[in-house]
Formats: sequence, structure tokens, C-alpha cells
Amino acid sequence: MKKMILINVITVVVLLAIGIAGFYFWNKTTSYVTTDNAKVNGDQIKIASPASGQIKSLNVKQGDKLDKGDKVAIVTVQGQDGETKDMDLKMPQKGTIAKLDGMEGSMVQAGNPIAYAYNLDDLYVTANIDEKDIKDVEVGKDVDVTIDGQKLLLKVKLIVLEKQLLQAFH
Repeated sequence: MKKMILINVITVVVLLAIGIAGFYFWNKTTSYVTTDNAKVNGDQIKIASPASGQIKSLNVKQGDKLDKGDKVAIVTVQGQDGETKDMDLKMPQKGTIAKLDGMEGSMVQAGNPIAYAYNLDDLYVTANIDEKDIKDVEVGKDVDVTIDGQKLLLKVKLIVLEKQLLQAFH
């Protein structure tokens, strides 16, 4: 008799666990819009020399956080009078150096970037949502974004629909 009660209790617990797991997965797949077709973007800051010359010193490395006006490099340029002079290249706005294209001693052409930076405080996520799910995404709604295992709570600020998709809805 005790054995039969134990078997019934175990059966009920297993069925309850299966029911809870089934409800959890059903709820996740029907209540949430998900995509893995997304990327983090930001406005790229290009640091370029206004004149051709040689990079005398490069004062930054990848990952450095700089404020507006911080010195990135010194470029030696030749003036109109034939004299060489040093020109400071400064950070145009706050940002973090993401990539260096120049190195000390190398030549740089006018307008060619020697470094690229991003303001990591001003990034945005571009997510491509399936057309059948876009109706469930609204401006102002909270969204959970998971990047490399870190969960962020963000708000939908703007929805941009492709022209073909807009025509399909009308």
C-alpha cells in the first residue's frame, strides 16, 4: 500500500514538472518576439589628418577612452612655405578607440583616418524582426536584449519598416 502511494506521488510530481516545463516553453514561444538577427551599432568617429604628412607620435591604443579635445596623434606636415610643422590631431568628441589604422613613422594622406572610435554611451541595437511578428513590437515597449550572456532592459525608440514590408501591410 505504501509502495503504491509512493509511486502515485512520484508520478504526480513528474507530470507536474513536465506540465510546468511545457507551459514555460509554450509561454516563451508565443508571448515573446525573438530574433538572433541583430547587431549593436554606433556612430563611428573618424580621426583623420587634414593634411598629408608623417605620424610623429600616436598617443592612443585600442580600447583607450578619450574625451573631446584629447590628443590622439601628432602629424608632421609640410607647410606652404616649405617648413615642416607639427599638427595635433584631437578627439572631436567623447569616445573609445576601436581601431588604429596608422602607426608612428608611417605616412598619412589628407582625410584618411588613422583611428576609429565609438561613443560607447550612445550605442543602439538594430534588430531584424520577422514580418509576422512586427505587429507585436511597439514604440515605448520594454525589450530584453541579451549580448554575450548579459541581459539588458531597453525601450523600443523607433521602428523602421522596409518599403516592401509597408506595401505588404496596405
